This record gives sequence, C-alpha cells and structure tokens, in this order.
Amino acid sequence: MNTEDFLCTALNPTSFWRITMPIWNRQDVLISAWKRDWYMFLKKRCTQRILIVTDTSGSFDLANSTGLTELIRVLKGSGDVPAAVPAIVTEVSKASGFNFSTASPAVTTANYDQVWLFGFRSGEPSSDASEIRVLAQFMESGGGVFATGDHSTIGNPLCGALPRIRKMREWVAVPMGGPTRIDTVNNPGIDGVARSSDQGDHFPQTMYPLLDASSAPHPLLRSPAGAINVLPDHPHESECYAPRGANITGNFSVAGLAPFPEFPTVGGLEHGPQLVAISMSASLNVDPGKGAVNPRCFGAISAYDGHLANKGRVVCDSTWHHFVNMNLNGADYAGDGLREGMPLMANAAYKQIQRYFANIADYLTPKNRKWCRVFDMIVVELFDYPIWEEIMVLPELSRPFPDFPQWPRAIELGKLIKASLSEKFGNGAFDGLIEDVLDVAETGEEVRFAINNNLRLLTSQNKERSMKQYDDPVGIEELKLGLIGRVFLALKAQLPDNPEELPKSAERLHDSGAKLLGEIVAKGLAEGIKYREMRYRRDLELINILR
Repeated sequence: MNTEDFLCTALNPTSFWRITMPIWNRQDVLISAWKRDWYMFLKKRCTQRILIVTDTSGSFDLANSTGLTELIRVLKGSGDVPAAVPAIVTEVSKASGFNFSTASPAVTTANYDQVWLFGFRSGEPSSDASEIRVLAQFMESGGGVFATGDHSTIGNPLCGALPRIRKMREWVAVPMGGPTRIDTVNNPGIDGVARSSDQGDHFPQTMYPLLDASSAPHPLLRSPAGAINVLPDHPHESECYAPRGANITGNFSVAGLAPFPEFPTVGGLEHGPQLVAISMSASLNVDPGKGAVNPRCFGAISAYDGHLANKGRVVCDSTWHHFVNMNLNGADYAGDGLREGMPLMANAAYKQIQRYFANIADYLTPKNRKWCRVFDMIVVELFDYPIWEEIMVLPELSRPFPDFPQWPRAIELGKLIKASLSEKFGNGAFDGLIEDVLDVAETGEEVRFAINNNLRLLTSQNKERSMKQYDDPVGIEELKLGLIGRVFLALKAQLPDNPEELPKSAERLHDSGAKLLGEIVAKGLAEGIKYREMRYRRDLELINILR
C-alpha cells in the first residue's frame, strides 16, 4: 500500500468499514484497487461449493413465505454483512425429483464442499440406504453438513436417519401445540400483544450463546458487534442436543458401507457435539388455539467439530424458520420482517442473524480447504492498518529463516494481531486462527491438543471447569502469540512489498500453502520452545540467587 492510498483510507469517513470488513464481500464499501484484484483471485481459487436441498413446501422463490432467498443472498455475498467465504450455491428440491444417489454431478467432496438440508416434509426417517450412504460418505470424507426441520416430525424424512445429525436434534417429539410446545414469540410486538404473526415483525427472540473458558462464543456466533444473541422467533420450534456417554458411542451402519464410529474419540477422549446456544420457550402468545406454554430453555443450535477427527463438521438448528423469508423479510405477512426505517434497511438484529448465516458457511468449510480463509486473513491483516504500520518497524528475517529470530518481536506482533482480529471478527477470532493454522499445517494431534490446551474438548464435553485445568505452566498463551507473529513475519517475507502485485505471487503461495505453513509452524514452535527454555533457565538462576 503506498502512502497516498494509506492516508486516503485513514482520512476517509468510510475507512472504518474498509478496515473492519473482511475481504470476501465488496459490494457496499469503497475499497482499494489491490483488494478488488485480491478478491478476484480468492473468488477463482477459494469459492465454496454449497448444495442446498429442500423438499415439499421448501422454496427458492423470493416472494414465497418459505423461500430461502434471503439466506442464499448472504451466502453469495450480497447480504448486509460480509459473507465469510465466497460461495456458489446449487439449489435443488426432492419434490422435483432430486436424489442423492443419482445426482449429477455426484454429491461428493470432489464436487461440493457443503450440503445444507432443509426438511419440510413430515413422517418417518428415510429408509433409502443408497441416499443415506451418499451423505454418510460425504461426511466421512470431510464435507460439511447443515440440517434443520421444524416441530414434530417435520424434517425427519430428509434428515432423521443421517449419522450424527440424528442425535444432534429432536426430529420427532416436540409438538406443534399445547403447553409443551416450544414458542419463542415472546415479544409482544408493536401492538403489545404476542401473536403468531409476530414471527414476521422486526422483533427477534433473544438466545443465549454458550461461552468457552476464555468467555468467547462458538465460531458460529462470533461478531465484531459482540456475541450473536438473536434469532428470528416462531411459535413452534424443535430443539437441539449435545448427547454424551452411551448416546454417542458405537458405530453407524448402512447397507453398502462399512460400519464406522459415529462420534470417534479424539486423543482417547470422548468427542461429541456441543450446544452452541440455548433459547427460551416462554411466550405470552394469546392466539386462539395456542394457549399458554410451560416456560423452559432448550438447545437452539448444536455443532460437531469433525475436523478434530478428520471428518466433516455438522451444524443443526432448531427450525428452518430461522432461515426462511417469512421470518426475515416478512414475505406473506403484513410486516416488513427484520427491516426498519425509510427506506427499509436491515436492523441491527437482522445483521447479526445474517452474520450467523455467513459463519455457518465459514465453519463448515472442509478442513482441506481452510488454507484459503487462513491465507486471506493473514494477507489482509499484513497490508491493512494497524499491522501494516507496525510491521514496517519490525526487522526483516534473513533467508533462509534463522533457527532463532527475535521471538519477543514476534510475541509483540502477535498481541497486535490478536487485538485486530478481536475488533474485526469478535472475541475468540485469534484462537480460531490458531486452530486453523495448526490444522492446515497438519500439526500432530498431541501438539495441537497441547497448544489449544484441550479447551475445545473440555468445553464440548461440558466438563467442570476449574482453575487447575486452565493453568498455563509452560506459557502456552505466549507461545500462541509468538507463533502467529512468526507466521505473519515469514509470510510477509514471501509476499511483494506492493499489494498490487499480490495476485501474481499468490498463485505459488496458495498452491504450496499447507506445506509452507507446516514448515513455518514447525520452525516457530522450535523457536518459541527454545525461547521459553532460556527464560526458565534465567528464572531458575534468579531464584537460586535469591535463596
């Protein structure tokens, strides 16, 4: 970035949005020319291929109340918030004859990265082994899957027989009516009376994200505006689960496919799905026929991190009403959905909900395609404020890289990167980058566990938290900071000084991403451990003197 470009960015009143918007979405902000070229490179090399499947009354029609066009608009990068990854969306319906086992192109990880399932039909779970086998193989091969239905058995035929998904959400037992239904229309709306039709107004439900040991929300609910804590409301949802123990042990079997562990252990530890957020069924609804509801909390979103076991990730949601037009833009309702003002604009709640949609696509990205997101985040940080300004005063590394560069400098850079990522993407983004870097670098399982401090596993198992579990006797937090600083410094040495030349060198770096990152991480870990050993020796010497 030249001086003139930097000063224009800093002084322009739209610069805040230039700084905080990720690279993937470019429609509604002014940006530097180099970023447009960079985006086109990423779009060519990194686009996620998402297959959206629905049945019966599910629709892709803009004017239809059960249409998914608002969601698809976000996934394609045309929403009111940045899409996490650029996406090509393929829309199909089983009502029109789509079949997983005969689809062309085939539903494999060679053709798709993610499959999103929206079940609108009621009844028994599918018994078609050929279709179940295709989706099971897709998940086992690393493909990401999202699944949802609605109350009672809505969604059960499409989703209820699938591995992992069948245990992460209720597909049968939550009724549509009566006091045990799940009703989240708990805001009385503009007329002061809570009604079923209020699901189409601009008042959402409040949900409660589950935070990890560092008080960060799950990646699905991260946002620079704070943890996402809203969803569209609806008078009869289902619920999500995080089963444990005997409920997640054992193999999954389907004809034509060798049995496999449904929830494989990781590092010898149980590793099942986790609840991402809970919500409240506590409606004041007075519509005839609905009646009072018994207040209770329930699981709104569940997630399974299959990447830890080299499988695909899974996300389940309590209802497709969180994604369809009637609850978002008020289609077929008198209201305007989650939009307000003149002209109508997405309100703050709707922007957070859209960010949740984008986060799902980001989270479900297969492990072997994470490099794109990591590469993009690092490059944009390197050429944007504040890292661009700070890194200029850091010493260039000689090449080939020395065994022990100035590690304290790398730690200081890591601190700046952590602060920048937290501001732009929300609390937890730095740890998320660490996890992705270690995954892309194919770091050994034991090392990954040590660096991540087992927090993901401990959180996913809902184990009791104690200070002893999170002690940091070997300076893991400092090691994380230094490692990311080291990765940034090493990649900067591989990139041109002028960001306008980025796409030319990016092809080579992109193609060698995993191998290159693996070398950088290995060197960085060795350097950080040597530095820590040196610090301990000095500390011990000082202790001996003081004795």
